[in-house]
Amino acid sequence: MQDVRDEMIAIARKLQKIHATEKKIQLESCLLIADLEYLNAAVSLGYTKDAFAEKIGLSPELYWKRAQIGRTLHRFPAVLAAVEKGELKISHVNIFAARITEANCDLIIERAKNKTTREVEFEMSRITMDGRLLDKEEEVELRLIFKKSDLEKLERAIDVLAHSGKVPSKVEVICEALEGLLDKKDPAHRAEPAEKRRAAKEGA
Repeated sequence: MQDVRDEMIAIARKLQKIHATEKKIQLESCLLIADLEYLNAAVSLGYTKDAFAEKIGLSPELYWKRAQIGRTLHRFPAVLAAVEKGELKISHVNIFAARITEANCDLIIERAKNKTTREVEFEMSRITMDGRLLDKEEEVELRLIFKKSDLEKLERAIDVLAHSGKVPSKVEVICEALEGLLDKKDPAHRAEPAEKRRAAKEGA
């Protein structure tokens, strides 16, 4: 039994080293791709951008994602330092790369350090381009895929609720349906004070 335990510990330690190396390689890749973009390497070497991405072993989508991350790391040394220290992840930089500015850089680092990817998404919903932290509930953007028949149900629900005088958004309709489902199926939800739920709904 001890031999099995020792083997598991050895494998775990090996994986720690592998994943630490993997993170360093990913960081270096982002920085080098940004350098290539600055030099306009694809055009200079006679490739389209997509063909050049495939030439160096990446899909075009991943190439552009890493290029944007690399440009962000070059432009904001404080972000690069936080990534190197392990306070931020490359996935975090991907979330805020398109929205980081000189005005909000320090706030983003402060609010994103040592957070999960989902927590960073929530934090970014409250940070403005000019460096303010909005006093509102966090939001996250989701991509949903509906079957045609399910989309028709959603649109029908919008029509039905619109008879009250206000045309609801798709998000409002889905949240209304979730509220009804939880009322029926979740004892904890039913026990929550109605006033609290109303306040949360009005604040959304």
